Amino acid sequence: YIYTYIIFLTFNNFNKKYMQVIKSQKSKYRLENGGWTYDIRNLKDSTVYAVRIRGKNKSGWGGFSVSVKGVTKKLTIDSNILKAKEKEALLKFVTKKERKKRWKLLFRASKDGFGCSQFHAKCDNKGTTVTIVQSTIGNVFGGYTVLPWQASGGAYQQDAKAFIFLLRSTNPTYKKPQKWTCKVGSNAVYHSSSYGPVFGILYIYIFIYLYVYVYNLRALHACHV
Repeated sequence: YIYTYIIFLTFNNFNKKYMQVIKSQKSKYRLENGGWTYDIRNLKDSTVYAVRIRGKNKSGWGGFSVSVKGVTKKLTIDSNILKAKEKEALLKFVTKKERKKRWKLLFRASKDGFGCSQFHAKCDNKGTTVTIVQSTIGNVFGGYTVLPWQASGGAYQQDAKAFIFLLRSTNPTYKKPQKWTCKVGSNAVYHSSSYGPVFGILYIYIFIYLYVYVYNLRALHACHV
């Protein structure tokens, strides 16, 4: 069988409706009972969706199934230290496209370990990442880079899109979250097996971790993790 999904999308206010037709395709995932399962991707977060399907064989199309409703999860940043407003501030620092993506937690020092080897084992070759750090005096800061981390011999890497940020500070001078973009792209990040994430020349230089969180920005999937 080849199935066509006819998807009715109903938003939270239950007033706006529209229909989206997904092209007929044979799923790669077959169930034990002989059926098929599909991933429906690029759906909005915190949205009610009603889905119905119909099948087609040599005799033609069958009737539509009963509609099944479901709600997509709200996009969140998995962090034990960030407050809700700090998460909102961090999302404003990245691009609009990245705000809609799923942030997958790659590394949490309190769980995965505080050594450099643990960091590189979890975070190397993962694409664009956001690093969040909490200091012992309560400051929360971090950095963003589109370059995959590498456990190399030690060298600065160029990344014009890199930036560092401050979300929480004990210094009264910084009452609001701050973002600093890269002025010298050639010294944006430093890759070394002897260190964790390093941004700029001694701006954020992590050797021993203090509650470090590293996130990978991946495309949002409705049914796939």
